[in-house]
Amino acid sequence: MKRARNAFLVAYVMALLSFAISIAVFYPGLVTYDSIDQYRQALEGTYNDIHPPMMAAIWRKLLAIDQGPSGFLFFNLLIYWLSFCLLAIFCIRRSGRMIGSCAVLAGFFPFLLAFSGVIWKDVVFAALWALGSVLLLLCSLPSRPQRTIWAFWGIAVFAILLGATMRHNAWPAGLPLMVAAALQAPVPSKRWRTLLGIALCSLVVIAPPVTARALQAERGDSFQYVASWDLVGISYFAGRNYLAADGHKAANPDLRCYSPRLFDACPMLHFASRDEARTRWVSAIAAEPVAYLEHRTLVFAMLLRVGCERCAPFVWVTQSDANPYGLRFEGNILHRGLGLVVRALATTPLGRPYVWVIALAGMAALLWRHGRSPSDRILMLIATSGTLYAGTYFVAAVTDEFRYLYWSIFSAVLVGTAMLVGMSDATRLRQMMLWVLLPVLVAIGAETTLRGLAPIDNIAPSMTTNY
Repeated sequence: MKRARNAFLVAYVMALLSFAISIAVFYPGLVTYDSIDQYRQALEGTYNDIHPPMMAAIWRKLLAIDQGPSGFLFFNLLIYWLSFCLLAIFCIRRSGRMIGSCAVLAGFFPFLLAFSGVIWKDVVFAALWALGSVLLLLCSLPSRPQRTIWAFWGIAVFAILLGATMRHNAWPAGLPLMVAAALQAPVPSKRWRTLLGIALCSLVVIAPPVTARALQAERGDSFQYVASWDLVGISYFAGRNYLAADGHKAANPDLRCYSPRLFDACPMLHFASRDEARTRWVSAIAAEPVAYLEHRTLVFAMLLRVGCERCAPFVWVTQSDANPYGLRFEGNILHRGLGLVVRALATTPLGRPYVWVIALAGMAALLWRHGRSPSDRILMLIATSGTLYAGTYFVAAVTDEFRYLYWSIFSAVLVGTAMLVGMSDATRLRQMMLWVLLPVLVAIGAETTLRGLAPIDNIAPSMTTNY
């Protein structure tokens, strides 16, 4: 008992120090084009749904702390390090070993830490889902007081629902987490868990539009970005013009501007309404399904960094973008040092997100086949969530930014840490080598060979075009 108390104390101290170090690295927080627009909405109190209105509404409340990004920086990093602190508590309780406190250090993984100080929807979304996921893991442990389980469970569900409002394409990946919540719900029967699971899954699907309506957010044209890009891509691969509103199908449109890395590399198409965009998009896909799949497969390959040589990921934010509000970030030696590490890591296979997706799929398969405890089922569903989230970008991506896969990498780090640090014997390590490490190594070898024999860099005329 004394050893456990000491381990908990070590975890608390490590998390507190880590939080302080992160504040020192990133204060007052970095902002880019997207977050600057959301800052404007927070100042004005009027929202649109191009970016999550809930994030701007939270930021508006945090302006009471500081009229800049620092309030949101504290909010992000508090959730971030609380997640890793609770993960350490889970690992200590599950394994009964002092080493479980080291799970806090997983928060220093460079690809996670690098974006944790950037005010992005991707970051707050992933941190909230991480918090909810770890709370569900704590609920899965035996001998928890009923009152504690209810408190953890309620906060977990709230965090997952709030996180779902931060990304329009998050709901498919939210479904496994809500299934996990239903499994751990402190209700008396399987029937109640089933009904609760249906209700929770419904809530995670409707959370973004309901909150947008509640905040009276103006409808934006985010879908039109996708529709415009897909029509350009379909036209490029089909050799027919699907860009004109009148249905004119001139042969061989001049699309030397086309890039699978950026939705507005070619001039954006303008639609009279969202309905027109949807109609033209569906019609073009129905007419040219192969061309659509060619375009979207190439986009997804660039996002996952499969088969391309000249596809360096955007893994580091050096400074805040220019803005009229005077929001600036002054670099420091800690930030510059972290940047060197992140950029070096990006040149390794870990900088190619397909590695993380395969690792997640392997962990999910391992836990589904060999997992025996409630905790293993929750971990399997978290890994499934990260895998599904990456898959949503096959249809939803409008560029190939590395931050799109932030939750996928975050969930892989969470699950991998829980499986390794939170185990009490060496069996799981051997299983992970077979189910996770081996498939990853095979995939790296196959992708490297493909890249050497037939790189995809020359399929489109503007493969290097990006922000």
